[in-house]
Amino acid sequence: MRLTMNGGLLSILALAALPACIAPPIGTRPALPAQLAGHGLLVAEIRREQPLHDDTAVVIGGRPVGRVHRGYLALPLAPGDYTLDAVVDVPRGVGARVDRTVAVDRAFEIHAGKVTSLGLLMWLGGRPNTPDSELAALDNSSAMRDYLALHYPSLYAGLGPDAVEAAFGPYASPTALDALRREIARSTLSLWAGIDAGFDAPAIAVGPAGTIARVTRDAHGTVTSALPFDTGTLANVAGASRAGDRYGFLTADNRLFLLERGELRALAIPASLRAVTVQLFGAHGIALVDGRLVIHASSDDGETWRPHAQFALDLPADADAVGVHGGMGPDAVYLYTVRNDGGRPRVLASPLDTVAFSAVPIPGEVKSISQLVARRVGLFLNPGAGHARRAFHFRPAGGAIWEKRVFPSEGSGCRLEFPDADGQTVIAVCPARYRSTDGGRGWAREL
Repeated sequence: MRLTMNGGLLSILALAALPACIAPPIGTRPALPAQLAGHGLLVAEIRREQPLHDDTAVVIGGRPVGRVHRGYLALPLAPGDYTLDAVVDVPRGVGARVDRTVAVDRAFEIHAGKVTSLGLLMWLGGRPNTPDSELAALDNSSAMRDYLALHYPSLYAGLGPDAVEAAFGPYASPTALDALRREIARSTLSLWAGIDAGFDAPAIAVGPAGTIARVTRDAHGTVTSALPFDTGTLANVAGASRAGDRYGFLTADNRLFLLERGELRALAIPASLRAVTVQLFGAHGIALVDGRLVIHASSDDGETWRPHAQFALDLPADADAVGVHGGMGPDAVYLYTVRNDGGRPRVLASPLDTVAFSAVPIPGEVKSISQLVARRVGLFLNPGAGHARRAFHFRPAGGAIWEKRVFPSEGSGCRLEFPDADGQTVIAVCPARYRSTDGGRGWAREL
């Protein structure tokens, strides 16, 4: 089973009429009936090296139906025999151009009143000496039950305890889970999660199938070996954070893990809390943020929690959780949304030694945030505004005024990297690499 670029099953797809569109500030989950009423439900979790765009089509029986949303498929179907031919990812804003067609070729059967799970489908690409992407599948029925209970509680309440049934294989053997997690950690499925959370020394990789692993990298940054922890879950690691030698991990089934002094342990969190982000701060602080921007904070490594609801959003019942990202600076911990209500992102900050979040004003022209990084010299805000983005914003430490600084390359925006905690030295990856030694005022191309 291989990945096909810009082609493949196009002869069976009627994609030419798909319009270009822009992601709304707050997405909504695909609607499902409160009762299956003679139908069955197909579910699956789909992970590949780059996240699938929302509204990604699946091809069943030779025609595109349904859509993948946030990496999950939930599709009502009449009872019968079917085949999932492929997954087709069409990028938003690029019209009908097909980015990737992923052949699957999985037969399954739908039963009335039952949920059929194709499991966790993963394409393991980018491993050393493995140029092609290979499909691996795991029976994650428990994780799919958690998904339905969280996002479709009315439907789930009417299902029996054994309503989720795994479709006929093939699936990876449970005895091969450690080996599969090592492969996940070495693949591009885990690459960006580790880099974004700052897990470079010591190197930690996180990813699907409950993968949290210590890894070693060669001089080029390629993961050469991995030692996974036993997390006891097959859910995706949805959030990760680091503060010094403390590491926090949040899984999609609402489990929180703390890695400290080489030991991984699960922490108890409030039963009603459905977190989307974890952020560590200080020596013992943890912030969990739910999909409405309610912050639950602990100052004692998760022994006790206190909710802070002053920034909560009023969202429709079927709205997606607002995506929240975090980062720790020398004096404060920051939380920020990429976009939310009205298309305006929010930035919140709290001192490291206490829980006292307040709003951080940002430039009015910023409609979305790609990066927010705090260094000793100040705060760097890298906006996400499409192909015309040419500048980022900088606010000096202790100041309130944002300065605009220009990227060194034409075209789409660059990603900022910071080799040290000071912030005077900045690397812009555009994709060519440029170095600045004055915080991004001037640039020189690296050879």
